[in-house]
Amino acid sequence: MTRPLNDPLPETCGDVRGQAAGALRHRRAGEKACAPCAEAIRQYRREWRRNRQPAESRERYLQLARARNRAFKRLADAHKAEFQRLLLHEQRRELEKAATR
Repeated sequence: MTRPLNDPLPETCGDVRGQAAGALRHRRAGEKACAPCAEAIRQYRREWRRNRQPAESRERYLQLARARNRAFKRLADAHKAEFQRLLLHEQRRELEKAATR
């Protein structure tokens, strides 16, 4: 008997069956999660959404990101030649990586 495509294998989740980790194992294997793992990941995500940080911490994160960007700008201005060399190197790496995909 053949199994339908994406039908979860019971051994995929193994010892973490019915846990969020089991659902992630199914996902990495390219199959849909079995019922216990699917329910566990739903519960995990519900809890995560309920407990995530309020908008004030998002604003704090954005403030720190702006400060970090200003520091990078000042560092790049202070070391222009080195920054340009590093930037060109990283841009080349990205282009080469994109060409191999």
